[in-house]
Amino acid sequence: MGKQREGLKLAATAAAMAAVLLMPPQPGLSAEGQRVLSIVAAAVVLWATEAVPVALSSLSVIVLLMVMGGLKSPSDALVGFSSPIIYFLLGSMAMGAAVMKSGLAERLAGYLVHRSEGSPIKLLAQLLAGMPLMAFVMPSAINRNAMLIPAYDHAFRTLSINKRDPLAKVITLTLGLLNPFASSALMTGGLAPMTTSTLLGGFTWFRWFGMMAVPYYTLLALGGAMVYLMYRPAGTRGQRDRETRGRGEMSGEKPSPLPSTKGRGSSQLSASLCPPVSASPRQPLSRDERLTLLVVAGASLLWLTDFVHHWNSAVPALMAAVVLMAPGIGIFTWSQFEKTAGWATFFVLGASLSLTQSLIATGAASWFAHGLMGLVGTGSTSPALLALFVILVTTVVHLGIPNMSACIALLIPVVTAFAGVTGISPVGAGLIVGIVVDAVILYPVQTATNLLAYETGHFDAADVLKVGLGMLVLTTAVVLLVAIPWWGVMGLPFAVR
Repeated sequence: MGKQREGLKLAATAAAMAAVLLMPPQPGLSAEGQRVLSIVAAAVVLWATEAVPVALSSLSVIVLLMVMGGLKSPSDALVGFSSPIIYFLLGSMAMGAAVMKSGLAERLAGYLVHRSEGSPIKLLAQLLAGMPLMAFVMPSAINRNAMLIPAYDHAFRTLSINKRDPLAKVITLTLGLLNPFASSALMTGGLAPMTTSTLLGGFTWFRWFGMMAVPYYTLLALGGAMVYLMYRPAGTRGQRDRETRGRGEMSGEKPSPLPSTKGRGSSQLSASLCPPVSASPRQPLSRDERLTLLVVAGASLLWLTDFVHHWNSAVPALMAAVVLMAPGIGIFTWSQFEKTAGWATFFVLGASLSLTQSLIATGAASWFAHGLMGLVGTGSTSPALLALFVILVTTVVHLGIPNMSACIALLIPVVTAFAGVTGISPVGAGLIVGIVVDAVILYPVQTATNLLAYETGHFDAADVLKVGLGMLVLTTAVVLLVAIPWWGVMGLPFAVR
């Protein structure tokens, strides 16, 4: 059965590619552009179905671009791997690995749990309040989840909170679905903001934060309230829990252990990224922790002052990686790092950026944008309806392209071209793409951040869909009522004509 499913997936890939490649010539679409679109169709099916490992499918995309993409030279097919985003990824992975290996992640997690003072409700309140601050110390939402998930599981056991308790569900859903918002408010917070800012261009660290902090933090606050209200039990459940614990303590009973939280097929990954929380946050900082803090602080300072030195964000990230792996100075070696780094993401990102440049170079992105324009018309269509259209298109495309960076890289040239002919800001339209890809998650494995939380077993796929649909409504409201007006205040009017 496994081989049959793989065969069907590969057949679907070939069928999608052939359907685009063999369609009649389209007005305004060059033959080269049609071939690139056929490669995009194949890539979408490969990435969505994982018919073959994503790194292998990404290399296949590069080969197809070289062989039939109509590009001038092989180097054009490899242009995505020359992007600074690739090297920012390497640097940020090294920084995340250092935070985990040094014990700093465990210390921060323990501190967060101790601050709850035994109150279940405080666990959620401090999580929402602490996310933006923690993002400055540890920009990657994946690394933060690798730190926080074992911390909260430890807290659940301490407070005798059952595996499927509504509060456990609320906290893990918040970690999986809302945690990335704190990262994306920072330009260097992860691949999604880095991809968006690089493709749109013209952003410094401070300008990105000024433009995006308000909409992302609004989504974080409203999303947290929505998730809590969705699962809040009737009455004062928290008070009953505290009373039950109090009676148990007076009678000398010990809290019952939680059921196993073993994952749903990827538990080995979760276990490798989520070590148990055991160290006290009051223990003195180790040498590795001090070095990691110094390096992360130095990189953050360079990111904050990019308006002075004008270095790309990849430069401080790579400098940090060099120090962290330098012989006699660093806390791990390159050979140790390369065994744990997510190289599949490296190849997916490079291939998707190459596809993006090919779409632009062959005119296929512009042709697709004009096709979208024909669906909504021109002139009389209001900017609000155009923004809503971008939101819905992004949501649908992201269902087929779960990789965030790949989805953003493929959509931004399309929506910016679409914006240029409909009278809205291309930069504003691109920023909407980034927000929607971050915020609207409808199935568990659509993001790695959510997958780590999903593997705990505290919620299921129906919960992800339920919250995701709610976030679609919230995201639409925040984009129309908060983001677009705020961007106007910041000097980026959404309607340009």
